[in-house]
Amino acid sequence: MYRYNLGLRFAAMVTEHGQRPALLFADGAVLTYEGLDRLADTVAGRLVARGARAGDVICLTSRKIPVVFAAIIACWKLGLSYAVVDRQSPPERLQRILDNCRPRLILADTTLAQRLQDCGWQGGDVLAIDDLTGCAAAVRSVAPVPVTGDHPAYIMYTSGSTGFPKGAVMTHRNLLNFIDWCRTEFEFGSGEVLANVNPLFFDNSVFDLYAALMNGATLLPCDRELLAHPEGLIAHLEAAGCTSWFSVPSLLIYLTRLNLLGPERLPGLRRFIFGGEGYPKAQLVRLWENFGHRAAFFNVYGPTECTCICSALRLGPETFADLDGLPPLGPLARNFEGLLLDEDGRPAAGEEGELCLLGPNVGAGYYRDPERTAAVFVQNPRQDAFRQIAYRTGDQVRRDPATGHLHFIGRRDNQIKHMGYRIELGEIEAALNGLPGVAEAGVVHVTFQGMKQILAAVAVNGTLTAREIKARLGSRLPDYMVPRRIVILEQLPKNANGKIDRRDIARRLEDPAVARKEENRP
Repeated sequence: MYRYNLGLRFAAMVTEHGQRPALLFADGAVLTYEGLDRLADTVAGRLVARGARAGDVICLTSRKIPVVFAAIIACWKLGLSYAVVDRQSPPERLQRILDNCRPRLILADTTLAQRLQDCGWQGGDVLAIDDLTGCAAAVRSVAPVPVTGDHPAYIMYTSGSTGFPKGAVMTHRNLLNFIDWCRTEFEFGSGEVLANVNPLFFDNSVFDLYAALMNGATLLPCDRELLAHPEGLIAHLEAAGCTSWFSVPSLLIYLTRLNLLGPERLPGLRRFIFGGEGYPKAQLVRLWENFGHRAAFFNVYGPTECTCICSALRLGPETFADLDGLPPLGPLARNFEGLLLDEDGRPAAGEEGELCLLGPNVGAGYYRDPERTAAVFVQNPRQDAFRQIAYRTGDQVRRDPATGHLHFIGRRDNQIKHMGYRIELGEIEAALNGLPGVAEAGVVHVTFQGMKQILAAVAVNGTLTAREIKARLGSRLPDYMVPRRIVILEQLPKNANGKIDRRDIARRLEDPAVARKEENRP
């Protein structure tokens, strides 16, 4: 009756793969499917004892330890929605997320607990995650609650143009459809060993977690400390027999430049999957030359609001016939449909337009945010006989009439993908404009010193410097959103309408000589 239930799906994995390793950590700790299930039952019991009930939201620290993964499974079992929050998130941003999701409980490690103290959080109970790590004794199994496919499973927070993060809600049905597609598209099974290099608060981690644990595979959680030592990261993945890698191109480009992805490395790897940002073919070709003869390469695409990934293209030698631009996005997932819309939101006449997605991976909207939900989760413009929700991605694409492949052109708004994170430049501008001494600010995403970077131009009142601005931004924004360079200008350039001219700002900041000259101008 309750087919669309992640708890039941995981129970089936435990029955089939009970003694297989589910989680393998860099310190050598191993948790089998049965062991992970027992720990999840114990955590579920603690959550119920603290008053958690189906429909509640639970916030989790992003620390990659066994009990955090068990807590996610406990949420599946109890019909709870979980939201993983960056344990190093600036207090202001953390406060906004918590104010939106209003969690019943927060499972916090010491780092997140300190952040909660810094932001003065008083809205819900905080349970120390370390109190749960020693309670893995066998307990009576927790029966999954009767939830339907429309029941929320998790909330993933992304950047918002108003300065307020927005929480995309994914349901049990969304995820179960996604899991089945991953199994067939990437040929996942119980013999796979997946690297988990993506942070748990980043939507790429949805692929790692669900594709692995819901298909009987082994997941290799790699924390921030391990990622800070690239040689150790690759050595760990080699020792663990890693067969599958998924990350943003930026990380692969970095590791390639360090000569850590030569043809002799990662001997068990069967597939590279990358997405979240474009991978220039001129840089991808080196990885292809090293691994293309023995590993499959997949370029994937998908918004947070559509369950992480909704298209995949397996690359071949023909991809590198020329090295200009980016690989195409490829065909959409089965039972998915993509419409191209014009500027008025109507079906486009040609093969270019804003991509609008329909299908079972389209999420349930933004949590407690009906206005922003209504703006992009819209009625299918080709259907007026019954309700059918489509998601307007804001991505401008071109469809190749010969292959059906989509090619990314750009954004219709002020949103970017940077290091795989979807960022509203307006959120960075809002943070800058909220700093005392800042008169106005313009933020751009440009190529500087050969790489895409976030740069900002700021007009100030007084003698505020770029270094001081960066330091203050660190308390408001996560590291990946703080501009790499900040240039102080006497006044920002304006267009004919009196608005900030970001094209002019981009032109100035792409010139290294101008940037060096103006960076600390009072």
